[in-house]
Amino acid sequence: MEGYLKDEMAVLELHKASNVLYPNESILVHQQSWTNEFLMKSMESSRASESISTQVDDVLNYPFKGDLDRLAHRRNIEQYCTDNTRTLKSSFRCSSFGSEDLLKLAAADFNFCQSVHQKELNQLMSWLKEYKLEDMRLAKVKMGYCYFSAAATYYDPELSDARISWAKHSLLTSLIDDFYDIFGTAEEHLNLLELFERWDVNGPRAEFCTEEVKTFYWALHSAICETVENAFAWQGRNVMDHVVELWVDVLRTMLEEAEWSRTNTLPTLDEYMRNGYISFALGPIVLPSLYMVGPQLPDEVAKGPEVHHLFKVMSTCGRLLNDCRSFQREAEEGISNAVSLRMSQGIDTAEEAIEEIKGLIDEQTKELLRMVLDERNTSAVPKECRELFWKMNKVLHMVYKKEDTYNSTKLVQIAESVIKEPISLSVMDSRVI
Repeated sequence: MEGYLKDEMAVLELHKASNVLYPNESILVHQQSWTNEFLMKSMESSRASESISTQVDDVLNYPFKGDLDRLAHRRNIEQYCTDNTRTLKSSFRCSSFGSEDLLKLAAADFNFCQSVHQKELNQLMSWLKEYKLEDMRLAKVKMGYCYFSAAATYYDPELSDARISWAKHSLLTSLIDDFYDIFGTAEEHLNLLELFERWDVNGPRAEFCTEEVKTFYWALHSAICETVENAFAWQGRNVMDHVVELWVDVLRTMLEEAEWSRTNTLPTLDEYMRNGYISFALGPIVLPSLYMVGPQLPDEVAKGPEVHHLFKVMSTCGRLLNDCRSFQREAEEGISNAVSLRMSQGIDTAEEAIEEIKGLIDEQTKELLRMVLDERNTSAVPKECRELFWKMNKVLHMVYKKEDTYNSTKLVQIAESVIKEPISLSVMDSRVI
């Protein structure tokens, strides 16, 4: 093995493979650990070539569970080698790789998709203005990030309906979460919930208690109706009841958490998590998008136990990732989350509680990957739909990798690299592997 261990490229590929982890795969965990250590030492010793050093840096900074597809595509294009020759026992150059034509085609495709994304983002900004959301707390900035998370995961031009639905519902969950957490009143919270419990596609059957409730209602009404109309074109049936039900569930759990805060009620950790995986509000973002990625999805599958389990595992990861990053801020604001509640059960420090919760996140992430990559033909959920849960999980791991904030300079740069900055081949260097 010693000869192979001098080949950084071989170890790099082994490290990539070791990141595809299912539960209880201790051999791969060990493999991941030593390949990670080997690559880091290789970088420190300056033994690796510039090309390999760049790839190693990418793999270590963008782990499999937090690397969005479009970001990886851009890096691959920018690092693509048009002189792909390797020396083994003899020099070898494959005619189907290292092609300048392939490089030009890949860059042109990326830039074309990016032009489509820019048009869609402009449409979303016009929608913000039309429904009087643009002046709400960081609404324009949040819309950019919400759309980026969609464009970076399913970027094909024909999936526009899914991207628009994802972005609009993602923004509304964020704004309404702030409404329930920070500036709304108990009357407003209940009023908004009751309006959707008595849903009428033609408009509300009750009055709005404030202008803020009215604004949220009509913006959400618009997003729901558009999503349902687009889903009909893909599925050939009306999914209105399902989409409205998802929002009612989220509003109920947000109201429950607002009541805990108002009455200084401290829930148990189990109560918090039963409520929290729904109030994290990924349901209205991901589940309606399942109807618009291609395959037919019958009601019994869309509302069945397998989709719910995928959703629960994904949302539990998201809730816990958020709580680990936002613990300090929420503790100062007097808001309970999984970290503080675990500390109330006997964990001495926040650091110990966070490490324990990170272990749970790791196990849940492995379980989600196992379900998504199930090749035993035992799943009733089409693969394209299962993959959507993993794609959202990758968004969550990327967003909460460093900090819980919409003002991260790094996140701005990442978003712009997908949506705004075209790839220019004229400034790319040829790299030799």
